[in-house]
Amino acid sequence: MVLYILNALSPSMFSKPSIIYIQPISLDYVKKLLKCNTNFVSAVGHQSTAQLLSQILGVSIKMNRISIQLENGDLAIIVVLGFRPPEGKIYSKDELEQITNKLKFYMATVRQDTYIIREFLTT
Repeated sequence: MVLYILNALSPSMFSKPSIIYIQPISLDYVKKLLKCNTNFVSAVGHQSTAQLLSQILGVSIKMNRISIQLENGDLAIIVVLGFRPPEGKIYSKDELEQITNKLKFYMATVRQDTYIIREFLTT
């Protein structure tokens, strides 16, 4: 099991058929998860976002523009804006600080068990 922190979730992150459970989580819960799991992997692709997350979460979040493959049992904390930004907009750290209260956090749990997927598809 790997814990990731992401600023986006894409179908290309799954190499096998998967069921993804996604639920909203609080900022406090994110802080607890990251403090208890210090070997998490950052896949945050923008420096300004990584800096802001480091500041509000109290742990170092590195900018790490990588492709990941989520596997069975992996967890992903997904940080998203609570609104749709203008096309192509990349926020500076100062701009992100002004919209911190609009950040939303989600936990995605990945299941790739053949039995679960077969049951899901036949119901």
